[in-house]
Amino acid sequence: MRKTMFLLGTLLVLANNAYSSEIEDIEFNELESIESIITATKLKQPIKDVPASVTIITSEQLKQYGIKRVPDALELVPGMAVAKASGNDYRISYHGTNGLSPRRMQVLIDGVSIYRYGLASVDWMQIPVLIDQVEKIVVTRTPSGTTYGANSFFAVVNIITKHTSKTQGINGFLSYGSLDTSMVGLSKGGSFGDTSYRVAISHDEGEGYDENYLAIDRQDAHSIDRISWKSNTMFDGGTELNTGVFYSTGDIANEYADPYQQEYPHIEVEDLISHAGLAFDINNKNRMDLSFKYIRMDRKQEWRTCPPTLAWVSELRDLHFANPELAAMFAAGIMPTEVPPEDQPFVDALLMRLFMMGNSVYEPLCGDLNQNYVEKRYVFEVNDTYVYSDNFRLVTGLHFAVDRFESETYAFETGKLSSDYIYWMTNAEYKPTENLSINLGAIFEHSNRLREDYYDSTRIAVNYNLTQEQTIRFSTASSIRTPDLMENDRNWSFLGRNLDQELDGSSEAYIYFNSVNADELEPEEIRSTEIGYYGNFSDIGLKLDVKLFHEDLTNLISERIDFFDLASLTNGGEARLKGYEIQAEYNPNKQWSARLAYGYLDSETEEFFEETLYAKHKGSVNLLYRFDAGTTMLGYYGSSKLSSVPYRRYEWVTRLPFKLGGSDLEVEFKVTTHFGDYGYIVDPKFAVENKFDDSTHYLLSLEYAIK
Repeated sequence: MRKTMFLLGTLLVLANNAYSSEIEDIEFNELESIESIITATKLKQPIKDVPASVTIITSEQLKQYGIKRVPDALELVPGMAVAKASGNDYRISYHGTNGLSPRRMQVLIDGVSIYRYGLASVDWMQIPVLIDQVEKIVVTRTPSGTTYGANSFFAVVNIITKHTSKTQGINGFLSYGSLDTSMVGLSKGGSFGDTSYRVAISHDEGEGYDENYLAIDRQDAHSIDRISWKSNTMFDGGTELNTGVFYSTGDIANEYADPYQQEYPHIEVEDLISHAGLAFDINNKNRMDLSFKYIRMDRKQEWRTCPPTLAWVSELRDLHFANPELAAMFAAGIMPTEVPPEDQPFVDALLMRLFMMGNSVYEPLCGDLNQNYVEKRYVFEVNDTYVYSDNFRLVTGLHFAVDRFESETYAFETGKLSSDYIYWMTNAEYKPTENLSINLGAIFEHSNRLREDYYDSTRIAVNYNLTQEQTIRFSTASSIRTPDLMENDRNWSFLGRNLDQELDGSSEAYIYFNSVNADELEPEEIRSTEIGYYGNFSDIGLKLDVKLFHEDLTNLISERIDFFDLASLTNGGEARLKGYEIQAEYNPNKQWSARLAYGYLDSETEEFFEETLYAKHKGSVNLLYRFDAGTTMLGYYGSSKLSSVPYRRYEWVTRLPFKLGGSDLEVEFKVTTHFGDYGYIVDPKFAVENKFDDSTHYLLSLEYAIK
């Protein structure tokens, strides 16, 4: 708290000094001409002034490297752990840590979060944008809570779609290859008046892995349909109105929900992400951004299960609410030797019911279960950017969100969980000299679900230009991740319907167990310190970024959530991460280019699950050659032991463009070779093994554009 108040005081002093010493007016729009990116500060800055390591993956690189899905592109990011629990279930996190449900990275589409606040995760396969619509992916590799609030813990991934003015005409693509992979899409861009727009539809399906560790066919296929709308309207005076609607629906195959299931519990998905934003200049120094966002994520998962009849008996459920340990003993067939007096009536009632039912209580009784839920989020956000002078800029923002979570399974009794969340942030860039840049940031966050009135995060960063081409930086930042609704507020019960035979005169009954978290959890916390170097040597075509980091993670919620687990989650986990990362792009001439991403990570923790997505070494190398007829690329992606086994993959991609009158056609052929089977850790004694029948896979793609 003292550090936050100190930063705020410093910002006010700098603002006053910068304003009083102003020499000439600096128009806000003059900054638009600078080659820059939107970073963790929400200020447009040249990369050399960015207070963090940043990875930018351009649409050209995505195309040349043959990348078809957003999560696969993240393998180009140093330090990013990308694993798969199954063919349709990506587990991704910067700097790894807990792989059971990676929950510590913010993901945005055009600034709209697709992080699921109810279950604290990102459904990577269901992202409602395919690669052909992506302009670039910007990954800010540092805790960014001072800008994007809670859950921007390790990093922020911003998927920026193409401006509608750049996608006029008709564009289509078709891909087909191994593992029954099939992708097809069509988009139409146009304009009316001052508005340009794009509407796009696509279909994406595939079969995933071939076998599991028992040599049984994996149930990990997917089939996703997407449709999107985006518009940009430019008015006089620099005012801009942006709208976007991204919708996806489909089926996700799933193998397991409970040990008594009679069918595979596949998941029906339906996501809607929408936003509208208005940006305008108040004067030549001050710009305002207003936005409203609505997100809805709908999941339907239903299956039939046949546990022993005892699991449905109401007297066992009554005993569970009175004494969960005693109920668990009866469910396991163990007769307790001692019963507390206050629980004796419940035990007596259960014993009488067991006596009346006899051996039938151990016979299977089938019913229908579900894990259906709907998540909704309403967001209003305002950001104000003020250019005080040529050496001081300040952005402040207010963000208000309302979360609603509806489920009869996860929210027993009420059927609803809710959360209200608000934050106020400020970030400042101060340049006392031409070569020195200081970035300060602070945020106050409040949620009605958390114990404290508010939480704060801070960042202090200093960038110094050694030369026009070389910069060193130092930064220290903190951030938090708030417990999700399942961690803190779950009231998890399964209601069975359509029982094979009635119990207590009804065809419906609850499974006896009810899962809750007894302890109120605090946010997870991170404190990161980074020393970095950035060099842009245009004369030899080399860009180099090197980062050394140290991160202390505390209050971690490291335990696994299991329905039948009596233990509560805690904030007892800790981890210390340190290492270095290298990112380089080399373009010695017009024909050749190379790209390198490497991360070394050392993890110190006593929590088993905090290393289930950990790899000490991880990296990628891409070598591209441009020839008269097209391009060809050789790529390597690999890691040391990641999720139980080493990982290696080689790719070869060749693209050939053709002119067909006034249209453009590009043909792409991609070959991928995998080495070894891929594993995924489930618990200390078991790891899922993902197997391919063939180690080499092929993909043929066609892209067509009519301007």
